[in-house]
Parts: sequence; structure tokens; C-alpha cells
Amino acid sequence: MLDHWRPGATFKLGSQALVSIAAFCLAWPTAKRIGWGYGLYLAAVVGMPLLASKDFQGLGRYVMAGFPAFLTLAALLGPHPRLSRAWLAVSALALAGLAVAFGADQYIA
Repeated sequence: MLDHWRPGATFKLGSQALVSIAAFCLAWPTAKRIGWGYGLYLAAVVGMPLLASKDFQGLGRYVMAGFPAFLTLAALLGPHPRLSRAWLAVSALALAGLAVAFGADQYIA
């Protein structure tokens, strides 16, 4: 990741690394809340590419395949309405920023 030491590239790769590691960390709560099968699936679908990646490029697509993480995140945020609204606002801002970047013909993957 440090080979691409430009602010934009570092932010893109760093954010993908952060999201991937966060999804992998949700494997244990997923196993406890939903079941061991889903927890192991999440650990495998996110963990294997995470270990094999040299710069975290493109790991967001593997996190999308880890659908049990989204259910677990919703269950964890459910009892906290303020935190849920903050998460929704941050997600909406990220979506808007990525849409603008895509519209400006920037590589966002």
C-alpha cells in the first residue's frame, strides 16, 4: 500500500483496508448472533482475500459478498438510534462522494 504514496491513492487503499478489516472483525459477532455457518462464511469470504492482498486494492467487492456482516451490523446498531443515524449519514456522504468521483471519471474501485 505504501508503494502508491499519493494522498488520493493512499486514501482509497486505506479505506478499503479499513472496511475489509472491520468486516472480518464482524465474523465473531456474526457467529454468535446468527450462527457459526454464517460466521465462518464471512471469515472465509473476507479473510482469504485480505490475507492474499498486497495493497488492499479491490477488497470492497469481497466485503459485498459478506452479506452476514450487514445483518450483524444492523443488529448491533439497532438499540442505538443516534449511532444508527450517524452511520446512515456517513454512508450517504460516502455514497455521494463516490458518485461524484465516478461522474468525474476517476478510478474508484
